[in-house]
Amino acid sequence: MNFNILTLFMLINYLSANFIYKDSSKNHFSTAINGVVENYFNKHNERFDIISAAENEFHFDEIVNGIMKTTNQTVRITELLPDEGPIIAINESTIFLFENDDVFISYLHFIRFSTNKRNIHILFFVPNMTTTTFFLINKKLGIPCLRLNSFLVKVKGKLVLKSFSRFSQPNCRTQKLKAINYFSETNLKWSSSQFFLDKIDNFQGCEIIFGGFFRFPTAYGELQENKTIKITGYHVDLINIIAPYANYTVKISFSKRRLRKRRFDVFISPPLLLHHVQKRHHFNMPTQAIHYESVRTIVPPGESYTSFEKLLLAFDKPVCNLIIITFALAFIVIIILRFCPRFIREFVIGRNVKEPALNVIIAFFGLGQTILPRRNFARFLLIMFILYSLIIRTAYQGKSFEFLQKDMKRKGVQTVKDLYDKNYTIYSVKSLQTEWKTADIIKQ
Repeated sequence: MNFNILTLFMLINYLSANFIYKDSSKNHFSTAINGVVENYFNKHNERFDIISAAENEFHFDEIVNGIMKTTNQTVRITELLPDEGPIIAINESTIFLFENDDVFISYLHFIRFSTNKRNIHILFFVPNMTTTTFFLINKKLGIPCLRLNSFLVKVKGKLVLKSFSRFSQPNCRTQKLKAINYFSETNLKWSSSQFFLDKIDNFQGCEIIFGGFFRFPTAYGELQENKTIKITGYHVDLINIIAPYANYTVKISFSKRRLRKRRFDVFISPPLLLHHVQKRHHFNMPTQAIHYESVRTIVPPGESYTSFEKLLLAFDKPVCNLIIITFALAFIVIIILRFCPRFIREFVIGRNVKEPALNVIIAFFGLGQTILPRRNFARFLLIMFILYSLIIRTAYQGKSFEFLQKDMKRKGVQTVKDLYDKNYTIYSVKSLQTEWKTADIIKQ
């Protein structure tokens, strides 16, 4: 009797422990997904979808209820039926909840992802997903709009977020499934704030092959001094500028004509992509294509200088400052000599010179000296100053004559900011207003 009671007690204990374990595991799933919604979906999406299968044996009610309590965004919940015929169009960020990969694959054939939206985030929760299913789904999602997707799976009893990395060392041409975040069942928190692997954020130092066509000014060959040809241009400069930030090395493979056997990672020329280029190009495509078009702004020239203003433009500001300093030193010396002994003043200025300041002005303008100093040193100083003044006057007269012959204008606006600061009225054609309506210059 006691043995039967003990056996029954052990059986009840085992069943209750197993039920608690399953219930706890379900709670961990719910908490993990709620963490992704709270820390990422709420911040990056105004609305998102939740899609699951009606035949799931694993109950997702608690997970869905937890998400609805966590988020403040608009959520659309869809339960798929096995015999449902219409195609399900996915055009928002979506959370897929499926019991296993077999169930998910059975529904995958009538799920279509919209190519009109950009920056869609996809979170797959399929606990026991196999590696084969990973690659099958990744192939299905190899379209430009699905920039970010992650898989929440259970690995060795732990919840892990995984995503595909297109470029990873040591083989940069092999797609790899990479763990990007771990959920702690002890602290009930994710180990980091990264929930999706950005495809173009870090290329892991891999070599990226850029293809395109030579077309000035976007890409063209420039002959160097050492007789080699360097490929440069707007597109090439942009590629090289981004390289250190995106952590990739550049390989340029441009050509003058379309070559069908070349393979590129990124094709940046306007003509249509070749068939074999599309797959790699789509994988690396960012949220939207980089498009630019030159907008030519025509502004009126600056105002013309008046004749009087041209007389003041012969010398640059530093030259004018040096001339002023020379005059200032001359007058300071004359003032100091007034307080010096008489023999010093006569040695420097001359005994017969009564108005030395007036002599300085007369010498500078090239007028005749009425009284010349008698001492040799005083005469030497006067001759040096006359030569200095002659050089300055000649340079000034020549430059002033040149300026008077020209139609010189003031410096016009150099940047768009100058247009704003000086309150210019901007006129543009209607087509430009429509195409560039979000640009600051059009708003102004």
